[in-house]
Amino acid sequence: MGKSIRKYSPRSITEISLMAIFTAVAAQIYIPISPVPITLQVLAVLLSGAVLGSKHGAYSQILYIFLGLIGLPIFAGLKGGFQEILSPSFGYALAFPLASLITGLAHKSSSRLKSLFIFVCALIPIYLIGMGYLYIMFRFIILKPISFSGILAMGFLPFILPDILKTLLALLIFIRLKPLIQRRSI
Repeated sequence: MGKSIRKYSPRSITEISLMAIFTAVAAQIYIPISPVPITLQVLAVLLSGAVLGSKHGAYSQILYIFLGLIGLPIFAGLKGGFQEILSPSFGYALAFPLASLITGLAHKSSSRLKSLFIFVCALIPIYLIGMGYLYIMFRFIILKPISFSGILAMGFLPFILPDILKTLLALLIFIRLKPLIQRRSI
């Protein structure tokens, strides 16, 4: 007949939903600098992939974005709604599913060094997509031309050190949870 719809267990749906909620809570722990706030979301995003695996981790971040866009106040500063697409910081959230997908590679990794490399690599799409979106928003929507150094000053430099610390914390949490994750998978 047609393609079968893959069924997800209640456990998988719950885990995906809980990680989306974790990301929403992490968004509310923020320092409101403009135009992109510093939040704890990177911690949640990286853990979602590492704990749930690539696919389910990415789904949790897609769910987070979807819920925010339909109006739930779950983006930083209790914001929500479709208009958030016009926020200069929205590009960072757009990268969350890809970052979670990447950290999912650490889900079954047995090497801590490899897991560290994977976690650090997951930051790359967050910055590339986030800064690219920031540039497009300023250049074509806000109509304020901005230089590459301006984008770095607004979208990279204030975040890199806190994000490295959140990445290391996420890795340490993942390492501590790994025995539980492996038992759950059996």
